[in-house]
Amino acid sequence: ASPGFGIGRPKGFVSGPVQFCGLEIETAGGGIEYPVSVASSPTKAWIEFGARVASGSPWKRAFGALVPGDEVEIDGPYGHFVLDENRDAVFLAGGIGITPLKGMMEYMTDKKLATRGILLYGNRTEDEIAFRAELESLVAENPNLAMQHLLSRAAPGWRGRTGRIDLPLVSETAAKLDAPAF
Repeated sequence: ASPGFGIGRPKGFVSGPVQFCGLEIETAGGGIEYPVSVASSPTKAWIEFGARVASGSPWKRAFGALVPGDEVEIDGPYGHFVLDENRDAVFLAGGIGITPLKGMMEYMTDKKLATRGILLYGNRTEDEIAFRAELESLVAENPNLAMQHLLSRAAPGWRGRTGRIDLPLVSETAAKLDAPAF
């Protein structure tokens, strides 16, 4: 399932691929601002955010309850963790840490960049793979992208790789690219 929530891109909101914002949401105890990576490319007409809401904090409960028409406040964008458009990349993510990398992969696809990217994405179970359909669609659309899922608690029948992202896997992946950024 995709844990995302998107809003229309406000006029004048310019960001790199991709940064983070302060996202203030009204909770039962008042407004709370939380730093959240942008999960969508700046080429999109919307800004998407993602969060793992299982922790049950007031902010995450409010995020999970957002519906169209709700008001939020966005501060930013901030940060220097952005895609280098001129360099191959090895994307390393675990869990909801996929959000900025999903946006970078969207950007690479939308801009038809010649650089290549390989995503190594670790989760405990198959059900926890955030943005799975979107990521698979990006890899299918963009021949310069590839993805490898790893599950640490794979159910019987899982056909993908098991375990965790480790140095041998990162080294093996990097060898397929030209001096990649990580």
